[in-house]
Amino acid sequence: MIECDNKYFESLDFEKYKQSRQKKARFIEQILRSFQQDSEVIVDIGGGTGLIARELSEKWNKEVIVLDRDIGLLRETCNQVTSIAGDILNLPLKSNSVDMFIINHVWEHIGDQKTAMNEIAGSLSKNGIIYLTLGNRAWIIEPHFKLPFLSILPKKIANFYLSLFIKGQNYDNINFPFPWQLYNTVFQEGLEWEDITYKVLMENHGILEKKWWKLTGRLLSLIPERLAKPLLSLITPQWFLIGRKKGA
Repeated sequence: MIECDNKYFESLDFEKYKQSRQKKARFIEQILRSFQQDSEVIVDIGGGTGLIARELSEKWNKEVIVLDRDIGLLRETCNQVTSIAGDILNLPLKSNSVDMFIINHVWEHIGDQKTAMNEIAGSLSKNGIIYLTLGNRAWIIEPHFKLPFLSILPKKIANFYLSLFIKGQNYDNINFPFPWQLYNTVFQEGLEWEDITYKVLMENHGILEKKWWKLTGRLLSLIPERLAKPLLSLITPQWFLIGRKKGA
């Protein structure tokens, strides 16, 4: 059992943070509602404080396990969800044991993405799925620091640019792919991927947090799907992907 500690929550506006996690959980729940029906073991990688996992557990009436390497964040769960301290580069999970992995906006922070995906594929059950969201490096506004063009720049220039606005931060450990790099980023022998970004936007743009998403959803609904899909893949600020074992 991990010792309870609320230092992280005390450092921020907890109610505002809680509401944002609840809203994100509702969004994830809508996307994965049909997938979770056949999922018994669900793991939220990088789930930190466990607020999203707790919301999903309540909505689905089943356990959602939080796995994170940050013990400080896991202490914030106060054992209200099952939590595991572990690194995605060496998952403390049995082979073929997980029916659903949720990887929500953490992929860009993983340095060795090839090893990470190999670990995930090894722990994924035969008919399991991977839900993965990651940002587009070509998107104008960088999502962590809200600076225009930051993610597009080479690391040295990005670090200098960032230092002009935010002291004590660097951009070395954030790695978004460009659109043409997307599938190389998540490639793993034995896995196949489905880009559901268009489907997510068309079906859920009403509850998306960002006004840009809502506007884009409305505009794309006026364009034939065969044209809208490739266009969205280039201009989207983030992708939504579903991964499965080949032949599943």
